[in-house]
Amino acid sequence: MNAINKNTEKQVGIKQDQIEKHATTPKRNLVVYVSLTYLVFLCLLALTGVLMSLNVPSYVQIIAQNVCSWAPIFVVLIMFRRLFPGVTFREFLRRNFIGRVNPLIFLLLLVLQGAIVALAVGAQLWATGKGLNSVLLVSPSALLTTFVVTATGGSMGEELGWRGYLLKELHKRHTLFMSGLLVGIVWGFWHIPLWIISGYSGISLVLYVAYFLVSIVSLSLVITVFYSRQWNLLIPMWIHFLFNFVLRLVIMDIHPLLGWTSLGYAAFAFILIMIERKRMFDKQNRYVEDKALIHTVATTNVEVPA
Repeated sequence: MNAINKNTEKQVGIKQDQIEKHATTPKRNLVVYVSLTYLVFLCLLALTGVLMSLNVPSYVQIIAQNVCSWAPIFVVLIMFRRLFPGVTFREFLRRNFIGRVNPLIFLLLLVLQGAIVALAVGAQLWATGKGLNSVLLVSPSALLTTFVVTATGGSMGEELGWRGYLLKELHKRHTLFMSGLLVGIVWGFWHIPLWIISGYSGISLVLYVAYFLVSIVSLSLVITVFYSRQWNLLIPMWIHFLFNFVLRLVIMDIHPLLGWTSLGYAAFAFILIMIERKRMFDKQNRYVEDKALIHTVATTNVEVPA
């Protein structure tokens, strides 16, 4: 038994050395990654604008719009060998989905995020003095389309970049809170082109941008709290999907609805951070892929690329 333990420890030690060689990429890679993500998104958005000006079929426009949100993944693919030297893309994907997730987490998030939007709708009705009968929902016939478009958009196209790479890389250098905050800021300002073409101007645009940023930064912190428990990308993908999907179910002026929703998510993030404050602000707590992979090596003999 002792011989087995010694062999396991030796194997783990070897894997530790292999992993640490790729533990942290240069800071310059972070800057290049973020810059390229902004640039690629802008180029894809411009191409989408051209397609819309040519009056291509609506389904082509929808596909093009969704492709824009895949910019973070496209840049990961473009920079992959530079960001993850010695690691195959298959291994990269495996690492991002290897954590075990309690299925009840998905149900809990559905209830909580649904409640946030429901309260936001209620607050808006109260503020305008309107009744519940004034609320319109997406028709059943459009529900499936809304689901598919939302599922194949930002939640699927962005998370491998924002959380699969950027959050983890930042957390190797910063606390969980600061890492989630920085990703939220980068993620929020990434939407600048959408703010410009939103149709809002003056104070309405300022408020829209403020609501948007508060929502995105708060959502990023919420994702960070849940995601850092298992490091499985299904969690941020689910949270991101619910944020977009639930809002799309309600047909009303997005400006005030987003304002109330931003308050809800800010409160949600604050409560979670207070509950998890020790872990979120612990300066000794860093993203340690080596620990996760060493545990995998010790229990399943999974090979780590040298």
